[in-house]
Amino acid sequence: MIRARVVPNHAAKAFGNAAARSPMRLATAMRLGIEIGKSEVVQRTPVGWSSALRGGYHTEMRGQGTIRPRAILANAILYHDVREEGRRPGRMPPVAALIPWVGSKLGVPPGDERRQVAFLVARKIGRRGYPGAFMVRDGWTAARLLIRPIFTKLGYDIVRDIR
Repeated sequence: MIRARVVPNHAAKAFGNAAARSPMRLATAMRLGIEIGKSEVVQRTPVGWSSALRGGYHTEMRGQGTIRPRAILANAILYHDVREEGRRPGRMPPVAALIPWVGSKLGVPPGDERRQVAFLVARKIGRRGYPGAFMVRDGWTAARLLIRPIFTKLGYDIVRDIR
């Protein structure tokens, strides 16, 4: 036989303590989780001609202390999505976007020759496509394995606070 005794004042105080501590604990776990995710994504991001893509990731926490806090991992580099998902064959990418890359990666001097080489590169990408690196997808897959125990422990800690 199981006996339970509920003391009204004690239960209300326990729930109040748990409710007061939970948002801060959740925010801490989310901050740790987003930083682990960022680390895994950055490790899988290819280093290009400027390393801007790898260095462009930043994290942000929104809504701390509310019911629905959010952790955001973003990269403001314009070609991030193309590098992540690749590009199917079909239309050519904009030639103007490839001119700086042709200059620094291929060493083509400024002028009409650089634009011509950028056109040839764009035409080849248009014909063959461009494979994606899937650094965000693969990074978050690896990060989930590291983050899951953190949130499991958070759940246990919140329940333990109610006692």
